[in-house]
Amino acid sequence: MYDDYYKLSGRPFQLTPDPKYYFQSQSHDPIIEYLSGDVKTPEGFVLVTGDIGTGKTTLARHILKMLADSDYVCGMMSNTRIEGGDLFVTILTAFELDTRAANVDALLQKLREFGQDIQSSGRQPVLVIDEAQNLSNSALEELRGAIAGEAGTPPLMHCILLGQPNLHERINSEPSLKSLSDCVSVTCQLKSLTAEESTAYLLHRLRMVGWNNNPAFTEDALAGLHTNSGGIPRQLNSLCARLLLHGALEELQELDLEALDSVASGMAEETKLNASHRERITSLAHSGVSNTSMGGANNAASPLELAGQKSPKPEPEEDAGEVDGRLDKLEGMMQSQDATLKQLTSLMTQLAQKK
Repeated sequence: MYDDYYKLSGRPFQLTPDPKYYFQSQSHDPIIEYLSGDVKTPEGFVLVTGDIGTGKTTLARHILKMLADSDYVCGMMSNTRIEGGDLFVTILTAFELDTRAANVDALLQKLREFGQDIQSSGRQPVLVIDEAQNLSNSALEELRGAIAGEAGTPPLMHCILLGQPNLHERINSEPSLKSLSDCVSVTCQLKSLTAEESTAYLLHRLRMVGWNNNPAFTEDALAGLHTNSGGIPRQLNSLCARLLLHGALEELQELDLEALDSVASGMAEETKLNASHRERITSLAHSGVSNTSMGGANNAASPLELAGQKSPKPEPEEDAGEVDGRLDKLEGMMQSQDATLKQLTSLMTQLAQKK
C-alpha cells in the first residue's frame, strides 16, 4: 500500500471519520468559539448543518475529544431513526446511564435528574446528535420539550444537532418546529473548503503521518485536487488516496497534474459504470424480470408468464448515514486484512531467516 511505499505512519485519507486528523476551516469557527467560551449554563440548541461529505461526523467526534478533559460531560447519539420512548432510551445510553424504567415519563425523569445533578456539581452536560436530519418532527419536538426545560428555568443541557441542510430548512419553516427554532442559539453551516483551505487540509493530514515531501505535490496538482473535489473533504480524501496509490504503483516521487488527471479520469469512468449498473438493476426491478429469468433460453419466461408476475417493489434507497456505516465496515475489514498480511509476511521472513 502507498503508506509503506512512501514510509508514512498511517493512511491519512481514510473515509472513516477520525478526529485525529481534524482540520478547522473557517466555517467551523462559530461552533468552536461557542464551546471554547466561558459558557456557565446551557443556552439552548446549537445547529450545525452541511452537505454530505463536509465533515459533520469528524467535527462531532472532535467536539467530544475537545471537551473530554473539561468541565463538560458529553454523550453522542448517532442512531436517529427513533420515536417516542426510544428517544429517551437512546439519550440515556449516550451518557451510559441505566435505561430501565416503567414508562416514558420515568425515562424522562431519569434524564432530568441526571442533568440537574451534573449542573449541581459545577459541570455541564452536552448531548451531540449526529445525523439529526433523520429525526422526525415529533421526535425533535419531544427532544426540545425534554431539554429546553420549563419557563423561567435554564435548559437541561447543551444540545448540538448536526445534520444535512434540510434540517435547517425544516426547523426554520415548519410550524410544528417553531418552538425548537426559538431555542436555537447558535447556527453553523459547514461549507466546502476554499482552494487555500483544501491545500492546507491535505498537507495537514499528510504531516500527521510523517510526510516529508515524499511524494512532492506540484502546485497544479494541488489546485487540481481542489477543482476535482469541489473542496468537499470526503471527495478530497478519496481522490488523494487514489492519487497516492497511483504514485506508489508507478513509483513516482512527484505527483503532478498528469498523474492526477489519470486518476480522476479513471474514477469518473468507475462512477459512470456504477451508475449504469444501478440503472440496470432498477430497470430489472421495475420490469419484474429476475436474474434467473435472464439466465438463458432454458430459463426464459414467456410473455404471458411475465405478464402474470407482480413487479417487485424497488429497495428503498439508503441514506447517507447508512452508506457511511457500510463504508466504515468495509474500511475496517480492509485494515484487518492488511494487518493479517503484514503478520504473515513477518512470520515468513522469520522462518526464512531460521533456515
